[in-house]
Amino acid sequence: MATGIDIRSIALCRQSDYDAGGSERFEDVVGVLLRGVTLRLAFVGDVHFGIEVRLAADSRANSINFAMTYVDDVELEFTGVAQDEVLADAIDLSGVSIDPNIIADLLCHETTKCVHDLFFALNIARPGAIQLLKVTTTALEAAADGKTQYPQEWALAWHKSANGEWPSLRELDSDVVLRWLQGVDGFRDGFARDAIGRAVQALTYLLEPIDRPEQLLWVMVGLEALFTTGGANLSRQLRQRSIHLLGEHPSAVKSISEMYRTRSKFIHGKMNFGGAYHHQDASDEFGFFDIKLIDALDVGFAMLLAAVQALIIGEHLTLDFFQAESGDRPDDE
Repeated sequence: MATGIDIRSIALCRQSDYDAGGSERFEDVVGVLLRGVTLRLAFVGDVHFGIEVRLAADSRANSINFAMTYVDDVELEFTGVAQDEVLADAIDLSGVSIDPNIIADLLCHETTKCVHDLFFALNIARPGAIQLLKVTTTALEAAADGKTQYPQEWALAWHKSANGEWPSLRELDSDVVLRWLQGVDGFRDGFARDAIGRAVQALTYLLEPIDRPEQLLWVMVGLEALFTTGGANLSRQLRQRSIHLLGEHPSAVKSISEMYRTRSKFIHGKMNFGGAYHHQDASDEFGFFDIKLIDALDVGFAMLLAAVQALIIGEHLTLDFFQAESGDRPDDE
């Protein structure tokens, strides 16, 4: 008797155009959601699971609702979806007597997290292509509401890459992304336990509706987790190691240096900025601050996303490859 959540292989249609007015239809990606989740549990009842999503190529919001029925100690999945092997161990509740409503509550929250993880993976595979607007899960007397995700910065990074700006982003197979994420220590329970895990969890915050200074904070957490060691020469380490991973480009050195200079001046209190109640957004001094912050965020976010994509492509789950290829590596402790 067991209960658990396993994210497995899914398929996302290849979108030829992320711009508004693209030809892709919502129906083309319904399969993404039907093959993403398998649940194993030991309780009797119906689970209702609804999501609302928006494609980058379609300004309309679309809703999908699922009803899943589970019986004691039997594995079932979404209607009409073939079941294949389970990739990860479930939580073992053998011999444990537990209130079904507790199981239902766990199921609702685990399912909701699973959906968040699924759409996080989809946006790594196809940056900015799809937005999760709403997820609601109910079972027995339990319920869990998920968060809206905001992949606009992801779409912007994709467009800049498509126009030749550094770093380059790729279109990846979403099942490859999901399988790699499952191998990252702590991804399934959402708590980072090594350098790559810290970069991945930092990236999840870039789907949250947070202000630019906080976005820049999480971007730098992710980048410094991947590319720096200790506390000295961080800018040089970040510049050299990121270019080693992401490739040379005429603008790379200048872009990284400017980004890190903005980061340092802001974090160390050397940059003027508006307070919590500042409202004069049209002033020159605020405009200077805002432009500097936007430029740093655009470069840093694209670097973090491109770095995660590069790790996936290289099938790297540790940073040992840095030592093998360049003679050193960031801390992975």
